[in-house]
Amino acid sequence: MPSVSGIKPSELSQKTPPHVSKLLISSYPYLILLDKILSVLTWEKDYFYYSAGVTLLMMTFIYYFEIVVVYLGFMMVIFFLSLFAQLAQTIDKNQQENSTLDDIARILHSVNNKSSTLFNPISQVNLKGEELRLLLCTTMLLTLVYGFISRYFLPPRLLLTFIAAFLLTFHSSFNRHTRKRLWNFEKFQRCFYFVLGLSEYSKRDSKNKSK
Repeated sequence: MPSVSGIKPSELSQKTPPHVSKLLISSYPYLILLDKILSVLTWEKDYFYYSAGVTLLMMTFIYYFEIVVVYLGFMMVIFFLSLFAQLAQTIDKNQQENSTLDDIARILHSVNNKSSTLFNPISQVNLKGEELRLLLCTTMLLTLVYGFISRYFLPPRLLLTFIAAFLLTFHSSFNRHTRKRLWNFEKFQRCFYFVLGLSEYSKRDSKNKSK
């Protein structure tokens, strides 16, 4: 069995206090559930069809919201109750398994990596005080643009469907490759920094010109 963080498997139980071990073991089923949810959100290869299914369901729910609520509202309640019951059974089943601290360490490592992947785009955008004010101003301007587009070009519901699809597929391979190709265009970079009110591009551009 491989070591975790430089500690051999036989040493984990010896160096972990009993009350900590008990808490970790009791949280193991919830960590498994969280790991699977993160796998779907980050588009892991083994969960590709689940990720695609969730995306299609959310897009359908947003676009046909009124129809779903009016005609399928009661069925949605039954569906969510069945889902919670199934999750409760899965958690109880996992709690009955004899999980070790090594299993918990591995699942924690997996959750940590997938959480970093999920929130990495947000953490990379380091907004300071002045940049936050610029972002607020550009957001007010973009609100007018959004209102114009939703009034004359795309209905608000369709626009929200596209935004939800983009966010849910953000970590898919297709979305990553598309962003990478677009990032090679300087005009796209300028537009990105302008929308977020960031000054990194102007600083980097001035440095490149001074060289």
